[in-house]
Amino acid sequence: MYHDSRKEKYHDRAERSNNGHCSGCVDSAGAKIRLKKQQIRREMLGKRDSLDSSFVLAAENCLKKELGDMLLRYREKSGRTPAVMSYMSFRNEFPTHSFNRWLLASGMRLILPRTDRDFRIHACLTKDPDHLVRSSFGAAEPDERRCPEVTADEPDFIILPGVAFDRTGNRIGFGRGCYDRFLCARTRPVKLIAAAYLFQISETPLPAEENDIPADCIVTERGVVLCRQERSPV
Repeated sequence: MYHDSRKEKYHDRAERSNNGHCSGCVDSAGAKIRLKKQQIRREMLGKRDSLDSSFVLAAENCLKKELGDMLLRYREKSGRTPAVMSYMSFRNEFPTHSFNRWLLASGMRLILPRTDRDFRIHACLTKDPDHLVRSSFGAAEPDERRCPEVTADEPDFIILPGVAFDRTGNRIGFGRGCYDRFLCARTRPVKLIAAAYLFQISETPLPAEENDIPADCIVTERGVVLCRQERSPV
């Protein structure tokens, strides 16, 4: 695993923004970025919502195909069972259900996110795919009565959902900042792997704010896009 400096950069950028001499300029620039993100979000969600079910099903095993060997190599090399934070796909998100079942069948530790009313993510160790409930947003998430919460430092790998990405790893989600706040709580390195259809990857850089934390690579239905060529995919 590499040295993770993203969290340090997150705080450095935030400090520069707080100590800047032109808060109005910062606020104006941030507002323009958020507006652009909203436009991209609407366009991309429209495309994703219109996907044919057969297209989504065809991508079902891509995570297992692309990440399975990586996780098995990690277990063999480190001598420890990896903890993988995934998510339960919803409304044509890049599918994760079969990958999550494979993780459990392979004896790996599956962590799933539970989002509270304040849009804070709670990482929950999930040992049974039946230990899920329907959230107020309509997505399946771990039952807090049967899935113990763990810290942000527990996962070795985190599978990131998202609405749009670019080839440097920048990500646009639903605009609540849930994952950025969760990722900033880490105190150790972790491999950040985005999951997205190829059409969700922009060939031009996405607008990014100071607190945005990029992915290391993106798994698509056509293979893996490495966001930092100088880094190893493992």
